[in-house]
Amino acid sequence: MIRTDQKHAVPARNLGALSWVLGDLSQSLPLATLSLQRAARDAMSAGPFGTESPDDSNLRSASQQIRQAAGALAIIGYTEVAKVLGAAESACDYFLRMPRS
Repeated sequence: MIRTDQKHAVPARNLGALSWVLGDLSQSLPLATLSLQRAARDAMSAGPFGTESPDDSNLRSASQQIRQAAGALAIIGYTEVAKVLGAAESACDYFLRMPRS
């Protein structure tokens, strides 16, 4: 039976499953953040009309880390959060396809 908080109507969840993936999340999300910060720094230093395309390894790493976190959350039933992370992964993939957009 799912109980809800009457004020916000949010389903109460068993946090036991979340503890299974907490280590992975605690590792992959900070790494994704760091990779995104590095990718942004690299893009800014390349300038708007740079002749070289910026190194996309940081953006690829961020996308991979986000995908890992989203997958872990989807497996344990946190599909709403997994969808948000999936959107972040899609944004990374968009910038990998269109680096100067």
